Amino acid sequence: MSLLPTWLYVHDSLNDIAKARHEALRAAPLLALNKVVQLMQVHRGISMGMLRGDAALTAARPPVRDALGRAIQEANEQIAAAPAITATQSATWAQARETWAVLEKAVAGRELQPAQSIVRHTQLIASIMQLNNGLLITYGLQTDPYNDTHALVLASLVHAPMLGEKLGVMRAQGTGILSTGELSPLSKGVMQSLQQRVAELQGETARSFDYTLQVSPVFHSALSGPLQTLQGQIAAALQLVERDIMAAEELKLPAKEYFDTFTRTIDSLYTFNTQAMGSLDRALKDRVSRMQNELLWVALALLATLILTSITALIFVRSITQPLA
Repeated sequence: MSLLPTWLYVHDSLNDIAKARHEALRAAPLLALNKVVQLMQVHRGISMGMLRGDAALTAARPPVRDALGRAIQEANEQIAAAPAITATQSATWAQARETWAVLEKAVAGRELQPAQSIVRHTQLIASIMQLNNGLLITYGLQTDPYNDTHALVLASLVHAPMLGEKLGVMRAQGTGILSTGELSPLSKGVMQSLQQRVAELQGETARSFDYTLQVSPVFHSALSGPLQTLQGQIAAALQLVERDIMAAEELKLPAKEYFDTFTRTIDSLYTFNTQAMGSLDRALKDRVSRMQNELLWVALALLATLILTSITALIFVRSITQPLA
């Protein structure tokens, strides 16, 4: 009577533990890809200024290029070691690495116009972000069954990277405008569209993180303060765009200063997001431990119940068989 329900319970529990462990082990490739995207965004902005003749940004490119190369190598190792990755995803990553090699060579040789550099960088970043989203589905993170971790997955692995990308495009566009000292009607329209999109993404990201903090006291304790600081930095960066580019009668702000301000903001976003992903990783690992402990205690309770019922049955049988004997 107890064997079948016990087997079913243990079987389901082991499956749940396997799924939780599956999620917990998949954070490393996603973190590595996010780092690649972050540094490629920086390289895009620096390349925009370099191709427009900014000497300070030209000198700043080699260290960023080298750091990006190391990040790509780290991501390559993590993806190669990652289980469950599909052949299509492997091919997408291989193509991204080849595209980067060609693009870096073209930027170094000044073979691209600034607008071409932005477009090619942005296309490459988009392909890596699509790979990241595909891995989210492959690893089952987008269908996480718990409200707190599901909201944190959306906030840290979907909304925040997209916000960082649009801030990166705004950094590149603004750097190019300030490098030439000219705001054309086309450039102004692009910047206005970026302002609107960044504001929308900032709202989506903030709402996702706010919901996460509401449903989880642990996440609230770790992330509440840094989130408020980050929101203030993003607001200040957007005010800089409005004051020194969009509403400025004369473009006096140095391109390097604008670039550095936006870089600090984007770096703060990724630093916070790394902290959030660390909290997510710990939560997933804690879930595995909690499930294992629950299974252990239930198994002990079932064993104790089985022993008790066996002793009771034995006493009952003896109470009949001994008088009969």
